[in-house]
Amino acid sequence: MWETNDNLMEILSDKYTFREVVEIFTQKYYTGKNQSLKERLDEMRVSNSVRRPVYRTLAVVKDIEKAFGKPDKIFVEMTRGGSERKENKKQKTADS
Repeated sequence: MWETNDNLMEILSDKYTFREVVEIFTQKYYTGKNQSLKERLDEMRVSNSVRRPVYRTLAVVKDIEKAFGKPDKIFVEMTRGGSERKENKKQKTADS
């Protein structure tokens, strides 16, 4: 990366061999370890504020599968952070 201006997506493209290595690693990791979702999240040391949305998203996916069958792809959109209510913003600006 020091010698090029390639970003992560370009590095993981077919231009280099990193993608193959990552795919082999993930294949070995997920087939070698038979873990529950809770065990995987514990291993990643994920906070409760991340766990709850993960569990809720998987519950929604299960409902979708139950209602419509297993889809080919599911896209999940997430926000980048908690949004403050307008009331809080007004108070902060008035107090400062």
